[in-house]
Amino acid sequence: MLTSLTFDIEMCTNFPYWTDVWDHRKGAIDEQTRLHIGKLADVAQTLGVRFQWFVLGAAVEADDIEYLQRLVAEGHAVGNHTYHHANVKAQRFEDLQVVYNQDPARLQGAATPFDVIADEISSTSDLIEHRLGVRPKGFRTPGGFGNGLQDAPAVQDLLKQHGFAYCSSHYDCPLPTEKPFEWRVMEQGVGESLRNLQPYRYPNGLLELPMAGISDIHAYRVRDLDRGEFTRLLEHGVEVAARDDLAFSILMHPAVQAGRDPHGETVKRVVDRTIAKGGAVVTNDEIAQEFA
Repeated sequence: MLTSLTFDIEMCTNFPYWTDVWDHRKGAIDEQTRLHIGKLADVAQTLGVRFQWFVLGAAVEADDIEYLQRLVAEGHAVGNHTYHHANVKAQRFEDLQVVYNQDPARLQGAATPFDVIADEISSTSDLIEHRLGVRPKGFRTPGGFGNGLQDAPAVQDLLKQHGFAYCSSHYDCPLPTEKPFEWRVMEQGVGESLRNLQPYRYPNGLLELPMAGISDIHAYRVRDLDRGEFTRLLEHGVEVAARDDLAFSILMHPAVQAGRDPHGETVKRVVDRTIAKGGAVVTNDEIAQEFA
């Protein structure tokens, strides 16, 4: 059984409420989030594990990237998350990302939305290599899709051409929407997600490493759970993964965790439960190596 704790480094400025103002500057990582990434790195160091991080090109291009350099120096895995948090399935320019609507000059004369997507991906990989000294092996789409990239063969091919060992785009967790939640049903939903979202390959050979279970945004904003409930569901996922010998790739966001779990207690509990069950805490990069 393998557990991968993955973190998308981006801003969630309309968190935790949909009604909060969202400025769409996803790459403008604030001081609180940078400090929390350091806290998570401390936790990893203490527990002797490494985490998987996905970063935006806009964040890598910022002046202060010492927190990212530390992650690389300590052996964590850093992947590509596009430059502006762009929608890789966009068919219209206006669906790419709000920053392009606010400043059309950013499109730089692109003929199609796909041209912008290709540039976002390639420029981010180049920046990560230039500024952090590593070439990203993995790619995570902004936003998880209920069918992954199954309906986007051009994106599959683009990622394969760029040499990514895997992508992480598939997310689905069937949970009840009406409160009060029946806990047994909640646990069943997490287990179902985990069993259904195991690594697989697209027709062109690109490996998909889905995000399984329940994400922090799904838990805190969509379902309005508290930290204890979120942790309990993740621990249940670890139990299912251990029993059925599955891979469990968990999706979280430092900007969310900084506010809801400033001391990283959920992460500690998941790592401890994984090790207690005889599993290993690894990165997505390492899981991909198992399927090479």
